[in-house]
Amino acid sequence: MKAGFASVAPAALLTLAAPMTAVSAPPGLPASPADRSVTHVAVIGMEPVGWFLCDVLNAPAAVIVGRPGIDGKASIAVLLKGSDAPPVVKMYDVGRPDPGAGQVHWPLGRGGTVAGDLHAFSPGMYDAAAVTTPPFISLRLATTDYRCRWLARTRLIAFAGKRSVVVRAGRGGALTYESFDYAANPPIVRPDGVQQTTRATVRAEGGIEAGDGKGGTLMRFAGGGRSWTVHLPARGQAFVEARRGNAPPTREPLIAWTFAPR
Repeated sequence: MKAGFASVAPAALLTLAAPMTAVSAPPGLPASPADRSVTHVAVIGMEPVGWFLCDVLNAPAAVIVGRPGIDGKASIAVLLKGSDAPPVVKMYDVGRPDPGAGQVHWPLGRGGTVAGDLHAFSPGMYDAAAVTTPPFISLRLATTDYRCRWLARTRLIAFAGKRSVVVRAGRGGALTYESFDYAANPPIVRPDGVQQTTRATVRAEGGIEAGDGKGGTLMRFAGGGRSWTVHLPARGQAFVEARRGNAPPTREPLIAWTFAPR
């Protein structure tokens, strides 16, 4: 998905945003810091319109799941990474959560038939304080299964034109930046049986967070003669700015992102 994607097909993503404004997600998970996270889609206004973002690990895709409305319906958009193709957006009926053995499933329906499943783990089976983004680890749409990147203490998970981006907080508060180039396609790793990710293409530790003076957030990282700054404005386009040495910086807009405030 190229950097200009958001300007190519905003109308399709606006249809995703429309039915899922201020309605909270259905019950089924205990309270955790993840309840404070917000998911944005790069459309006009940049309102937090999503329930969660699934950065897919086993396919070149990302899935944005909208918050169900009072009618129990939610929009789900599937986007191809590295492509300008418009997203495939469909409405689903989100069923009642079915918890068990530390896992929670929400059945999905379309036209009165079973059409998929959303799967999260219960924060109580993990370190609940480390569950800062929605704990969804997989989903199924029709016959396609998607495995979602999930890491403890994530402050930001996003996908852009050429890579996914994750910012995590250490126990001491310092931030770690990781990016995952789509072209690399490394295998999935599960460091503790709950977290799941892939090997990072770029990793920088010791990052700091600051306000941008306009109500937004900046996250800054440096290492090996390079630097990265994640710009998360209160309103407007979020992006990552990268610089190597004295070369002019490059910017990559974020197409969708989940942000967990401090």
